[in-house]
This record gives sequence, structure tokens and C-alpha cells, in this order.
Amino acid sequence: DQQSESTMTGAKSKEYAGAWAYLRLLRNNKKYRLYFASHLCQHAGDWFVHVASLLAVQRLRPGYSTAISGLVAARMLPKIVLTTFGGVIADSFDKRKCMIALDCFGGVAVMLYILALRVDSLTGLYGAAIIRASIQSIYEPMTHSLLPLLVTDEEDLKRAVAINSTLWSSMVMIGGLLAGYTGATFGVEACYVVDALTYFISAWFMYFVKGNYNVAAKEPSSPEDGVVQHAIPCSLRSVMKPLATCARMIAELGGYLWNSQFSILVLLKSSGNITWGFADVLNVSFSQIKDDEAASSARLGIIFFSVGLGCMLGPLTANCFTDIKKPSTIQLACIVGLSLVTIGWYGIAFVSAFQWICFFTLVRSSGLGIVWVNSTLLLQKLVPEHIRGRVIGLDFGLTVASETLAAFSAGALKDANNTVGEISLIACVVAALSCLFWMIVHECEGGAAHTKLPEVSIQFTTTPSL
Repeated sequence: DQQSESTMTGAKSKEYAGAWAYLRLLRNNKKYRLYFASHLCQHAGDWFVHVASLLAVQRLRPGYSTAISGLVAARMLPKIVLTTFGGVIADSFDKRKCMIALDCFGGVAVMLYILALRVDSLTGLYGAAIIRASIQSIYEPMTHSLLPLLVTDEEDLKRAVAINSTLWSSMVMIGGLLAGYTGATFGVEACYVVDALTYFISAWFMYFVKGNYNVAAKEPSSPEDGVVQHAIPCSLRSVMKPLATCARMIAELGGYLWNSQFSILVLLKSSGNITWGFADVLNVSFSQIKDDEAASSARLGIIFFSVGLGCMLGPLTANCFTDIKKPSTIQLACIVGLSLVTIGWYGIAFVSAFQWICFFTLVRSSGLGIVWVNSTLLLQKLVPEHIRGRVIGLDFGLTVASETLAAFSAGALKDANNTVGEISLIACVVAALSCLFWMIVHECEGGAAHTKLPEVSIQFTTTPSL
């Protein structure tokens, strides 16, 4: 009886520990708590700008879906080019200091949106979006690769990734609604002022995260480096060294992807996110009420509330069925997520009532949230620390490339007089093909489903220094 009572007490204790583990992580890990606050500011600002920019495009070029596609391209193309570069910086310098500097630059640069609106320039709006996206694309690999350095326990890391996903989802809901209300009440320019403030507050929080987060400083330098330095004049060395370092680190990334059994995982997030580009264009169509910007803004906020709710519920539910010590379960969760994306788009294709559009938006968003969170978790778990920033940068670059391609396709189809139902059905087919591809990969023991998966990520022989 005593043994049975002890077992029951242990089970209750474990359940209690699991229920409060997320709050305990925030309470006990001060560095992660400050990172969390900074992350909150970043996401809040992102959604204020996202909603405000969609409304601004509709004001400057009403009825042109390709103008929205152009905005998506302006936000995404810099990320395709610069995310890998951001990964190189993340692996070369102190991540925290770089994030603070980029936050300060971003707070100033966002004011260019207001200038573009004052002169009624769509080109200026695109230019502001490109500059902000360039800063964000360099920032993104840093913030993701910093997380495992702040949260070193594997179970806590899994919780931290889930918390970050919940935070992002909450900001979609709250930020989307507040941005819609702010735009309708105080004007679109007010949304950009809020974004500028969130940048500076984010930098303030990161300033108090103490420690050295330069992973390159932990690696021993090669003896050949000294020989090369003496062989090259100082003036030429100052120019060549950063270029040679960048080339060497990109070559190391290529060597890792070629030799690693996990390299296919850099395609997982982009496989799910490709349909997000369709949503960027169609959400504006779903929310549009002719000659009523305030009502359109409110409906757009409701749609983003549905997106955020889905992206929050999906990962939290999937987290109950995955085990970070068994990466194959995390990959399987991504496949389930892709199936939910498919179901969501199928429903959107055949309904017209706004409430049902919001419901199926929630379904597809819950699936996409599962894919986004768990694909990131797989890379953070399986990729070695010294190259993690570059791999995450490439993963993010491929993700935004797929979204940009989908957004242009959706804009062109919409302006060619295809209905939103027909475009949604195309998105459904794309999601179904992605789901089928990853089912085959998983069945063939590819990616994280490999039967001889090591406990830690595999090591590889780096390419010789250039």
C-alpha cells in the first residue's frame, strides 16, 4: 500500500511539475526571461507593420492584388539574400551585441514608412519594407541560434520553443486586432510609430542579458592563420580577412549539408510555409468591404486573430505527443501539421461565409504552427552549435523564398480574374503534395526518422580553411 501511495504521489508530482514547468522556466532563467520580453516586443512590432502595410497598399493602389504581391516580395527577397549572411554573422560575433545594434537601426529605419505615406509613394513604401526586412533577415538567425545558449537543458529548450511559438501566436491575435483598431482609429502612421518603440524596448531588454555569446571565440584558431596573416600586407589583410572568413564559413555550410543525414530538414519549414504566400493575398480579399476602410481593417484584424489562435493551439497540442529525445516524433508532428494545412485550404476553397473562412483559417494556421515550431526545434536539436546559425539562416531563406513565390502566383491569379475559391484550391493541392513528400521521406527513414540517429547531432569534417 505504501508503495502504491508512493507511486501515486510521484505521478502527481510529475504532473504538477509538467504543468508548471513553463512558468518555472521563465521564473528561474533570468536570461531567457529577458530574451522572452525582447521577443515579445519584436513580434508585436512585426504584426503592427504587417497589418499597417497591407492597409497602406490598399490605400495607395486599391484593387490591385499584384501590388500586395509586390509588398510581400519587398519584405521577403532581402531575407532570401541576407539570412545566410545573418547566419555567418551569428556564428562569427557576439549574437547579443549584434541584436542590440540591429534593434536600434530598425527603430530609426521604420520611420521611412511614414515618409512614404506622406508623399503617397508605393515605391517608397516598398523601399522601407526592403530596409526593414534586411535588418530582420540578419536578426532572425541570431535570435534563433541564441536560444539554445540561454536554455541549455533539452527539455527546457523544448518548452522555450513552445513558449516562443505561443508568444508569436498571441502577438498575431493581439497585434492583429490592435493594429486594425489603431489603423482605423488613429491612422496607419500610428502603427509604424508603435513598431519603432518596440524596437528600442527590445534593445533595452537585451542589454541586460549578460554573458559572451560569440561561439567563434570558443573555437581554437588554425596555425595556418598566423602564417597567412604575415604573408599578406595589413591594408590588404583588413579587406581580405572578412571575405575569406565568409567564404570559408559558407563552404563549411555546404560541406555540412552534403555530408549530414539531416540536411533535408532545411526544406521542411518551407514545405509548409509555401502556402502562406497565398494567404497574404487572399486575406485582404476576404476582409475587403468596398469603400469602408475601418470595417475592412476590423475584419482583417479578426482574420489575423484566427491565424494567431491556430498557431498557438497547434504547437501546444502537438507538444503533448512529441518527445525531444525521439526526433522522429517531432518530424511526424510536422507531417500531421501539413495535413491540417491541406484540410484548412480545402475548407476555405468551398465556403463563402466570413465565420467559416475564419474557422478554416484557424485549422490551416494550427497546422502551419506545428510545422514551423517543430522544424525549428529539429534544427536546434540536431545541428552542431558552431554551424547552427548558418543552417537556420538557410532554412529561413528557403522559407521566405517559397512564400514570395506563392504570393506572386496568388497575385497574378487574382488579377487574372480567378476566384478566391479557385486560388484556395490550388493552395490545397500544393499543401497536399508537400504532405505526401514528407510522408515518403518519413517512411523511408529520412531526416529525423533515421534509425541510427545519434544522441547528439553528427559531427563532420570541415572543409580546409581558405
